[in-house]
Order: sequence, then structure tokens, then C-alpha cells
Amino acid sequence: MDTEAVQALAKDTMRLRRQSLDLCANCGDVVVLSRKLRALHRALSIEHAKHHAVNDLVKLHVMIARRLRSGRLPYASVPIVNGVPGDGGTCDACDQTLTAAQLAMAVPVRDTFVRLHADCYMIWNEERIAGGLGGPFEAPQ
Repeated sequence: MDTEAVQALAKDTMRLRRQSLDLCANCGDVVVLSRKLRALHRALSIEHAKHHAVNDLVKLHVMIARRLRSGRLPYASVPIVNGVPGDGGTCDACDQTLTAAQLAMAVPVRDTFVRLHADCYMIWNEERIAGGLGGPFEAPQ
């Protein structure tokens, strides 16, 4: 090899080495920034999930209160309510499926039953009492 080619290769090698060292130094900064962004994303996701859960709960309260007022759900309850695994039917409060993995409450009403998820049953009970019942098993006047 001639001297000029060796010098050109040495120059390129030094340039590439400097670039490599610069990239390695920047890489550490990028890793730190990436970790900060992931932590921020995680925190925002948790906040979003909390906000979404609260909104869903508020919507469910409103839906059940509306169904109580319209007569789709009864105000009157009974002293004993049956809790059984869901049978694939529909919850009378939220219109979602009652799966076998969920506890479904069967509230007798006249000659039929109102079927509710356990959580929907608790909200129904709160809303019917808040709706003006005099006692736990009385219908409003």
C-alpha cells in the first residue's frame, strides 16, 4: 500500500472512532430519557384508567337511576336475594352479559326476577334508597 492510502485509512479510522464515541455517549442520554418517558407513560395510563373507571361508575349510577324512574327497575326489594353464577343472560341494569364467572343477583319481582351483576345490584340498592324510599322494602308513594 502506498503512504497516501494508509494515511487516508488512518484518518477515516480516527473519524469513525470519534463518531462511535459520540454515539455511545449520546446513547446513555437516550436510555435515560426513554426510561423517564416510560415512567411518565405508565403514570398517565394509571390516571387514565382511574378516570375511566370513575366515569363508568358515574354513568352506571345515572343509567340505574333513570331505569328506576322509568320503571324498568323496581324500587321495592325483598329481604332475601339469591346470588348465583351468571347464566349468559343480560343484566337488567347495565345490559351487559352475566357470565358464569360473575356473581348475578336475582331479585324477585311479582312473578319474575330482575337479574343484576353484584356491582350493579349494590348501585341499584343505593339509587333506590336515594330515590326516596321510606324503608328498605317499601315502594315509594
